[in-house]
Amino acid sequence: MAKYYGYCYDEEGRFTEMIPLEEKAITEKQIFYREETKEVIDEEGNISIEYIKVPYEEDVVVGYEPDIPMNCTLEVCPDLIYDPVFKDGKWIKLKPELPPQPEPGPSEMDKLKTELEVTKAAMAEFIMQQTLKGM
Repeated sequence: MAKYYGYCYDEEGRFTEMIPLEEKAITEKQIFYREETKEVIDEEGNISIEYIKVPYEEDVVVGYEPDIPMNCTLEVCPDLIYDPVFKDGKWIKLKPELPPQPEPGPSEMDKLKTELEVTKAAMAEFIMQQTLKGM
């Protein structure tokens, strides 16, 4: 038997939880025959036994299906980042409201490049001053 999971939702259709489901038997009534004996007395008074088939009805298990509770479905719920809602027998992905993203600042590489340029400029200025003093 397969293991089924139910995807539950609230009154508004929002996902609440995923639960394992039990299976219930699917039964149907079928007719079977059993042999019974019947005593037959003829005109001469002789007793003979006849075998007759007598029909009887019995419930037979023909399969299994998951026992799905109210506000639950077998349809797999999409990732919760999509804020899914269950409507009309299927999950609908709502566009999530993302918080405002901060302005991207300079990367670590850009900071190092800027620092290197400042250092080069300071070194060049220092060398120029030393050269001018030596003259």
